[in-house]
Amino acid sequence: MSNEVTDKKTRTKKATSSPAKPKAALAAKVPTKPKSSVKPKPQLPAAAPATPASTSIALTAVIKPEPIADESNKTEVSAYETLGGDQGIRKAVDSLFKKLRGDPRINHLLFNVNAADIQELQVVLLAKATGGPDAYCSVHAKKVFAPLRERGLKPLHCEVVNHHLENLLKATSVSSSLVHDVLKLARKTQAELFTK
Repeated sequence: MSNEVTDKKTRTKKATSSPAKPKAALAAKVPTKPKSSVKPKPQLPAAAPATPASTSIALTAVIKPEPIADESNKTEVSAYETLGGDQGIRKAVDSLFKKLRGDPRINHLLFNVNAADIQELQVVLLAKATGGPDAYCSVHAKKVFAPLRERGLKPLHCEVVNHHLENLLKATSVSSSLVHDVLKLARKTQAELFTK
């Protein structure tokens, strides 16, 4: 039996060992790693496959979400809504036209013209400028203002309108930055009226 054990040991040794090679040949084939002072990161044990339920539980355990403030009551109100929507805009334009009819720098242009179309266009422009519906059409605007251009409407007259519009908006609770934005849009659309 001792011979059998010795034979088994010898066979195992022969099967696992490789023929002897010179040390120089081994050193040439095996790359050497420089020793570093950084310790290797410990390996985490393999995790079980994640299921949707275990994933959400794991995430809530690791990531503690901040409570979300209820912002449903905090809705931002547009200037269009601040002015009262369509009805408020129409009242503002009515007030604007009363001022324009009383201003000798521009009132001569408003006699014997279809002021209703001009006022309606102003409603559309003011609605667009304050965040309301955008129904503005530059082609239509040019047609509406054509009689005023024939009567001598100039950019100077538009500045009179802008002056009254600015005063009207400042009298409301609209922010000064919005007043600036409305006047910027008004000047842009007014400039389009004088292009062919």
